[in-house]
Amino acid sequence: MRAYVGGLILLWFAVLLQSAVVSQWRLLQGAVDLPLLVWAAWVTRERRVAPAWFWALAVGALWGLYSALPSGAGLVIYAGLGLVAQALRRRIWHPPYLLLFILVFVGSLWVPGLTYLVVRFAMQSPIPFRTALVQVILPTVLLNLLAALPVYAVVAEWADWVLPAEEVGG
Repeated sequence: MRAYVGGLILLWFAVLLQSAVVSQWRLLQGAVDLPLLVWAAWVTRERRVAPAWFWALAVGALWGLYSALPSGAGLVIYAGLGLVAQALRRRIWHPPYLLLFILVFVGSLWVPGLTYLVVRFAMQSPIPFRTALVQVILPTVLLNLLAALPVYAVVAEWADWVLPAEEVGG
């Protein structure tokens, strides 16, 4: 129970920081996606707690609260990413940094890519794909990969504080 509450608090804090502070740190039009980074670090760090898709749905629901996309889009986008993470976690065990970087890379392409599709087709925006790729998606990938290790370190400290080794049997 403590792991679920600790994980949800961490994700909620990441969404709040994203909406207030981190979204202002830009390279071209791309920005660091802190909820994605925290989710990837938590899923990489805490394999014993809950499946990756659970945390993906949690961050998707929280992300949907501050996003301007149609309701439910965040859940669908992150649910797909959660399924990818679940499949990767079964195949990649060590080192955890490899899984972290793969999740961040895939997620950094997945989330803005599907967001582009929703904006383009559901909201009828005339943004060309090449512009979205060069101005938003690729800078987001770079920024997320640069921020992955510092975020992982913070999440690891949070996980050690919330889940002491004697409680989880490790």
